[in-house]
Amino acid sequence: MQRIRSLDPVGTEAESPTPLVAESASITRPFAVELWRRLGSGSLAGLVFGVIDVLRADAAVGHWVSPSIAAALLGLWLWFGQTLGLAFWLCRRLVAVIKRSMPNPVAWQALAALFAGTLSLLLANKVFAGDGISRTHIGSVGAWVIPLAVVILAWLATRVSARGGRSIAPWAIIGAAAALSVTALVLDACAPEGYLYLHVLLLTSGLALAAEALELAPLPAFGRLSALALSLFTLPSLAAFPASRAARELLTQPTWAGLKLIGYAQYHLDRDHDGYSPIFGGGDCNDSDPSAFVGASERAGDSRDSNCDGLDDPKPSRLVFEPFRTQPAQYVQQISARAKQFPTVVILIDALRADRVGDPRFPNLANLARESIRFSHAYSTSSTTLTSVPAMMSGQVRPTGERDSIARSLSRAGQLSRFVAPDVIFEHFQKLELQNPLLGFASRESIPTDYATGWTVGDTIATGAQMTDAALRQLDSATPPNLLWLHYFDLHQWIVLEEPGLPAPSNYAARYDAVLERLDANLGPLLEKRDRVTFVLLADHGEALGARGMRTHASLVFQELTRVPLLVHVPGTESATVDVPVTCTGVSNTLRELRGLESDPAADPSLLSLVGATSVGDGPGFAGFDQNQWSFLHGKHRLLYMPHLQLAELYDVERDPLERNNLADENPQLTAELVARLVHLQNEPRNRRALACPNLAE
Repeated sequence: MQRIRSLDPVGTEAESPTPLVAESASITRPFAVELWRRLGSGSLAGLVFGVIDVLRADAAVGHWVSPSIAAALLGLWLWFGQTLGLAFWLCRRLVAVIKRSMPNPVAWQALAALFAGTLSLLLANKVFAGDGISRTHIGSVGAWVIPLAVVILAWLATRVSARGGRSIAPWAIIGAAAALSVTALVLDACAPEGYLYLHVLLLTSGLALAAEALELAPLPAFGRLSALALSLFTLPSLAAFPASRAARELLTQPTWAGLKLIGYAQYHLDRDHDGYSPIFGGGDCNDSDPSAFVGASERAGDSRDSNCDGLDDPKPSRLVFEPFRTQPAQYVQQISARAKQFPTVVILIDALRADRVGDPRFPNLANLARESIRFSHAYSTSSTTLTSVPAMMSGQVRPTGERDSIARSLSRAGQLSRFVAPDVIFEHFQKLELQNPLLGFASRESIPTDYATGWTVGDTIATGAQMTDAALRQLDSATPPNLLWLHYFDLHQWIVLEEPGLPAPSNYAARYDAVLERLDANLGPLLEKRDRVTFVLLADHGEALGARGMRTHASLVFQELTRVPLLVHVPGTESATVDVPVTCTGVSNTLRELRGLESDPAADPSLLSLVGATSVGDGPGFAGFDQNQWSFLHGKHRLLYMPHLQLAELYDVERDPLERNNLADENPQLTAELVARLVHLQNEPRNRRALACPNLAE
């Protein structure tokens, strides 16, 4: 306790205590000064990151974003920076308490290092928990190397702090912190999509280091106070974000870093754990009720707004979803009679875009397309292999383990089916357990790869030539299969393949096309058999290649990710083009007809009956579901819907195949009808056929 000297009445010197108010002020003032400095430094760092993010958002949408959107993005980073500043201040207070309670410097330094290591261990287990990242060299050691590094750094930091930092020049510390902050931003931009905790860790580290550098820099107090004041002005825009369509569309752009922070906040502020958040347009109007969210099933007359549309009762649908008007059955029977004389080979090329088939740069694929029945507007049901392949094998958007696959149907009919793919595909589908669609094949041949050491799903070596060799052995064997399903995987790995002569991974299109050129050459010997083999060529999904800020695929269903090639080549059958928009759930019954089997009435109809048909109508409509986005294809219109953002996009896929002109605002009634239909299908029991459900008005 501070004391002042005074003279008693007789002149003797004595100590008297400082008044209580003065003592409190002397203690509170350093606390308050340090707190506002920390908050101000965090705000300044957030302002820098926010400006960068606004510029990235401008680049993503191709124009300057509105002031309200810019203010919301700045506010996001300003308040995040203040949160980190407050956390730093609390940590320093905690360290100060530990130092006072533990006079021995070694003891409190060890305790601080242990505390930091424990926190980093918990975070590292989250960061490296993914199937793909855990198999990488970084992932295999990161879960314990990072906590160990944090312990060492925390120990060094406490040692430097104990010495007052006199042994290191302040500008050296500032420069090192700034350099590490920039490094974290670069690593975030280069890290693969889909690893939320990894991105949040990198962004948090970068912002924290930037805040620490600004804290040490001799900046005027006015700068920190201005950043704090600016954060208050952003509150209205931040509270309303994303109220406008433009703001919600911005959240679909993965190029700006704030999107990852929003996703992290939405996930952790979902109190009822229904997958929907009450903040940032998360689609939850009642976060205490896990059955209430956008897209939930609405029951009439229950006095509850379950789907957050503001109404108690479900909206009736005025649209009629009828089957296509197709060719007479005799036409399909003629194709079937011809096709079943030959083995049927399905060539599924993982991640093959529809716009690459027919391109003269890939001559084998181009020749096959020229001689085949070509479906020019075919769509997969998602951009994820684990959902799109089961859908095409079963004929249902979301099949259960009880559903028949094409392989099981052939087995019951006494026909032989075989499956050939790299081992990573088998490992991938094993996650589905009893719903694994590969279980129905009579035999399965695995091509070995090095997937256990690569990023995401691994496989850095090309297997296209081995796949073709295996297919030729199967077809030339004494007992060739009636159906041979081949899953080519090289193109999926276009970023990480270690093949000589490939362009740099940063040159997306060039590298992708170079891998496809090699795969096209690998397919040559197999496609030479097309005069005595029925071929069905398709893809499970497409690839972004920079579209909408994405490099690869996953979670979304926009055109570059889900429009796929679909060719049917039957020896002796004339080529044709079908422009009717369809989805690959029709592949299952198409294969049944090619093998001479009866169609499965519980699966989506075969596509062969559309060949040559005119005035086919809008059809029954086809749904698709991925993690963050759903789709509904009805006639020439395709709806894209993000339930977490309540964002609907409507496109005319015949006039606008690249899906660039959003017609949702011009056609609000049609958009609302299709959203209602899609939500209804999403809430159907999984074992019912999605396309056979009654109209919503019933």
